[in-house]
Amino acid sequence: MSKLLIRQQAGGGYQWQRLGDNGQDAPGNGSGSGDFDALRNAINGQQTEMWLMLPGEHFFIKKVEYSDREKRHLRHTVPYQVEELLVDEIEELHFALGEPRDGEVSVASCRRDWLNEQLQPFLSAEIDLARVVPDSLLLARSSGWSLRLTGKNVLAHTGEGEGFMMEPNLALTGLGILRGELDQDIIPVSVSASNQQALDDFSESLQAVPGLQIDRQVKTWWQSIDVTVTPEIDLRQGEFGRRLPINRWWQQWRNVAVFAGITLGIYLVVSAVQYNILDGRNLELRQQIEREFRSVVPRGVIVDAERQLRNKVNSLQGTSGSSSAMSTLAMVAPVVAANEEVTLRALHYNGDGSEMRLSFWAQTFNAIEQVRAKIAELGMDVELVQASADGDGHQARLRIRELAQRGTAR
Repeated sequence: MSKLLIRQQAGGGYQWQRLGDNGQDAPGNGSGSGDFDALRNAINGQQTEMWLMLPGEHFFIKKVEYSDREKRHLRHTVPYQVEELLVDEIEELHFALGEPRDGEVSVASCRRDWLNEQLQPFLSAEIDLARVVPDSLLLARSSGWSLRLTGKNVLAHTGEGEGFMMEPNLALTGLGILRGELDQDIIPVSVSASNQQALDDFSESLQAVPGLQIDRQVKTWWQSIDVTVTPEIDLRQGEFGRRLPINRWWQQWRNVAVFAGITLGIYLVVSAVQYNILDGRNLELRQQIEREFRSVVPRGVIVDAERQLRNKVNSLQGTSGSSSAMSTLAMVAPVVAANEEVTLRALHYNGDGSEMRLSFWAQTFNAIEQVRAKIAELGMDVELVQASADGDGHQARLRIRELAQRGTAR
């Protein structure tokens, strides 16, 4: 993916350089300089990985040792390990850590309010910065030191995750102290500047530090940095970590979201209308079922009308090999109705046994016998199950079966 390198200049404003996928200058020379509006116009919504380089003079960068049991808590312990070397209070500083390795970790600190001020224009413009790094850590180096003259200061990259920016005299003193702490006989030093005279003057002064192999070159800033290697420290940590580009995503997907919302709204409205229509039809159907049920069963509780009606029909239907209740009743009913002395009180039919039971009241016992005899003449097996006096008359119960069914039962 292509990169857009952005450098904040010490005097204000920005410089930028676009690199292609191979790390070389992009076609058309995408370099430029200017204020933030000019930078934003240069970006112009292009999808590219953006790095912001901030002036090294605002940073304290150092390597700190740690023990194995401290590794999990470095973000909390490291600030207190370097507290005595800092001018500002810890609470006012932002600390960014590198990758812990071999008992050492690089740490860079700067004022929190200053860093927030540098990042705020990009956050407000919703420009996603992939990395924010001190510019000293991007100076190209191999095994030694890399020094860059920038105006009145010296930018130094003295090791992996180590660097500083100082005035030339202070830089020479610091490099001398650092040289004394190293065991190397010769330290390769690359010195670059955009001005030949400034380069020669500083290189001559650097000769005062013993054991240095100095290589001086006139280079532009973009020629003196190396972006093929990931910087040891990225300032986008903790409260300054990268945020999800919610607003940018919303701009990209807003039309789709609006269309989806409208579609969902239509679906809900149609579903509500269909539900109301079906609910009305269901109510009409239940009322119709209840009317039909009441036409057959005037009294009683309706629990499941369809099942209750089915059970009612089954109870009136004969089983295989027996006469139906209706055919038996068609033969018996006229006999009972023809005798004016007899009053039918109850009728029961057992489909399993093809058996009908009649309970009736008669004025005389002779009337009971007449009914029994008439039914028997129809080819039925009629048995007087019970007979008893009841006031001015008699109460009787007959059990009626067809002769064929009785024979089968026996």
